[in-house]
Amino acid sequence: NLMLDALDRDMPDCVKYARPEGGLFIWCTLPENVDMMKFCSTAAQNKVAVVPGTAFMMYPEDKTQCFRLNFSTPTDEAIVKGMKILGEVKKMFI
Repeated sequence: NLMLDALDRDMPDCVKYARPEGGLFIWCTLPENVDMMKFCSTAAQNKVAVVPGTAFMMYPEDKTQCFRLNFSTPTDEAIVKGMKILGEVKKMFI
């Protein structure tokens, strides 16, 4: 819930996602006008790792606007910090 609340707070105009009922990940979708790979690369340059949706595609060259967040490994503090950073990264693209 901490990461979901942070998504609502820090990225409300950017990311669409389904609230999972369990599991370890949140699957997110960026708007069509955002370059997902550049978004993920910029996040990584800012010390926040997100997994590009292409990693889950049968054909990596297929287009996707999705990326995956993991909430099982980071601490609560790291989640809050990381989501704030992602909120700043999204300002470069939206």
